[in-house]
Amino acid sequence: KEDKGQRSLTWASDSIAKDTKARESCSSKSMCARYDDAIGAMEKRKSRHETRLARFKEDVAKDCKAP
Repeated sequence: KEDKGQRSLTWASDSIAKDTKARESCSSKSMCARYDDAIGAMEKRKSRHETRLARFKEDVAKDCKAP
């Protein structure tokens, strides 16, 4: 689960970077708005992935400490 979560987090970060770069060169107001919406949605998604990944890491740490 932790590995899958890390891949999802990496994908979200890459997507934000790609959309941010595209946003810098957009030419119309509607296109820029779509990029802004996509970036905002992906940032929320990234936050959820980070929270989930932290929880998985805590669970692994607890399981490793348990006798």
